[in-house]
Amino acid sequence: MIDLHFTYKGSTSGTGTMVFYNQEANDTLISTWVRLVNRYKGRKSLYGYDLINEPQQIASPLPGSDYRTTITKLGDTVRLLDKKTPIFVAALAGDNPSGFNGFTPFSFHQYCL
Repeated sequence: MIDLHFTYKGSTSGTGTMVFYNQEANDTLISTWVRLVNRYKGRKSLYGYDLINEPQQIASPLPGSDYRTTITKLGDTVRLLDKKTPIFVAALAGDNPSGFNGFTPFSFHQYCL
């Protein structure tokens, strides 16, 4: 499992995961996943891709960089490069993961409910 546990520029207690508030961080997230998938796809020991661990979107995000748009863009990018490996997504606190274009399975922590 490749679990992206930390994203570029990290997070803050006031806003959350910076990829939703900083365009450079959002772009770097996409390019990081492109490099990871190209390096590891096709390996028999690869169980899945966990796109962002414990995402937090506390304040209003940049237009087009909100969680749902970002995670959908990430999933679509990964799926273009690797058609078979499962993609794991984590919902924001109180979010409904049912609309993630069929990305499965769903990853969550009990305190996100």
